[in-house]
Amino acid sequence: MLTIELLEEDNVREGFLEHPGYPLMRDLLPDHQRTLLVIGYHLGMRSGEIINLRWDQGHDLRRTAVRNMIRAGIPEKQAMRISGHKSDSVLKRYDITDERDIQVAGDKLELYLGELAAAGKAGIKKAQRKVGLEQ
Repeated sequence: MLTIELLEEDNVREGFLEHPGYPLMRDLLPDHQRTLLVIGYHLGMRSGEIINLRWDQGHDLRRTAVRNMIRAGIPEKQAMRISGHKSDSVLKRYDITDERDIQVAGDKLELYLGELAAAGKAGIKKAQRKVGLEQ
């Protein structure tokens, strides 16, 4: 069997731009560099990918931004103002639901129902104690 010895790598990336540093850096950069930083920070794109974006990909970014805002819990009216959408119908067209969204919704429902059940049990026990029917 042929074995290939792997070379040792010494290119581990360790740097991160923590959020408190992001607005400081963003505000210090000239406009043309600020745009690169904002897109890279929010979308995780490399500068070469950003520079090579074509106009038709801009709609993908707009759709991504709307979806991220909605998932983050930003009210639709605010998301519309940020994205420049003029109507609810167009905004909703950009907010595409996928399997992850359905899973998150199911998890939220399960948590909510569990909390209701716990609150109901607590309420029943309290009522039983009140009328002397504790178990």
